[in-house]
Amino acid sequence: MLGYVLRRLLATIPTLIAVSMAIFLMLRMIPGDPALLMAGEDARPEVVESLRRQWGLTEPLPVQYLLFMRNVLEGNLGVSIRSGYSVSYEISLRIPHTLRLAFVSMIIAIAFGLLAGIIASTRPYSLADNLSMLVALIGVSAPVFWTGLILMWIFAVKLGWLPAVGAGTLQHLVLPSIALAGFTTPVIARQTRSSMLEVLRQDFIRTARSKGLSEKAIVYGHAVRNALIPVVTVVGIVFGRLLGGSIVTETVFAYPGIGKLLIDGIFARDYPIIQGTVLIYALLFMLLNLIVDVTYAYIDPRIHYE
Repeated sequence: MLGYVLRRLLATIPTLIAVSMAIFLMLRMIPGDPALLMAGEDARPEVVESLRRQWGLTEPLPVQYLLFMRNVLEGNLGVSIRSGYSVSYEISLRIPHTLRLAFVSMIIAIAFGLLAGIIASTRPYSLADNLSMLVALIGVSAPVFWTGLILMWIFAVKLGWLPAVGAGTLQHLVLPSIALAGFTTPVIARQTRSSMLEVLRQDFIRTARSKGLSEKAIVYGHAVRNALIPVVTVVGIVFGRLLGGSIVTETVFAYPGIGKLLIDGIFARDYPIIQGTVLIYALLFMLLNLIVDVTYAYIDPRIHYE
């Protein structure tokens, strides 16, 4: 297992290089001059040119990329054009908020998704099954920004129970985490239902019933664990969606995570911020996929990694 993990970690290096090249080239294709945005539209041309030289924007693209990669290898993601602070410092302030939001949303999604899927699978085509799948369909179809705005309007504006924007307390975390979990819970519920229905038709389940085991012991003691492999795969994908969806959610709720930092960087044409946050997102996705693969071996002892 240790050798497998090390090989996977080494495999992230070329992936991160490819991601860095892609984001570097795409940023240079975006219209707009970051030096002009920073100096202001009324700035004198010599001031704008001085800023371009200061931030290395006058160098050829290959030179700019090599300088960027050299800094990354040294642990330096650059300096924000907009704020003047180092990108590493900016991300270090924001990433705990994003991880906290994604973690809480994932807990909500897993808890309600597994419960809904198990209930639906044990009562197929019943009212509970049809109702849970209808709710799942609505949840998948509703855009996360729309869900966030509706939650904000009801619980913050109309009822005044929870704060609408910002961070700092657990109350600030409630609305964005529910909004973010809203479009991931149905995915887990549908996959759990499908996987459970397949497992409940297996021979070992019929054998367990013939031995006189209670339905609860069969479902929770035998069926659930055997149905978890595809569910874990979906959870890994969903967690990636949560990180991506957090960009929209953090913008709607003015939540100070790295998603909000990325959006602000895009509007300001802040190349170092955009490049740094995208690399962090890519690294999180790859580490998450590795965790999911390692989890398989703990759920199913038959799985071994050479």
